[in-house]
Amino acid sequence: MKAATGLAIWAIGFCVACSDDTTSDSDGRPDPVPCGTNTCTGGDVCVVTPQEPDCDHKEDPSDTCPPDKPNDMLCGGAGMACCCGETPPSLYACDPASQCGSQVTCDCLTDACPPLDMQCSATSEPGKFLCEQPGMP
Repeated sequence: MKAATGLAIWAIGFCVACSDDTTSDSDGRPDPVPCGTNTCTGGDVCVVTPQEPDCDHKEDPSDTCPPDKPNDMLCGGAGMACCCGETPPSLYACDPASQCGSQVTCDCLTDACPPLDMQCSATSEPGKFLCEQPGMP
């Protein structure tokens, strides 16, 4: 059984306390959760993994980037000059969060960010989490 969450109060055309039409499943998790081109249902959460562009460091920062990696950027923790290709789209996956109860947090999403060096973080969207590479030193 699903119960609507939130309350909208309108005053002079502005929404004072609004929520979207997200409902909760029987465990109290947001349901459904938009996830890229898919929708997570049944209490599943959305795990977003941003992808990094393919980059090569430039020996001389004033060098011109080649056509296959036209983006002149700063890379790595030290901000070294590099040439990068286009950033691939993020990966989206629904995760059952089976290790979690009604409150899903990164602490219980132990399998959501598979490579051990990936870090999980909650987003401002209910039921959506990010898996990202930690910042480089």
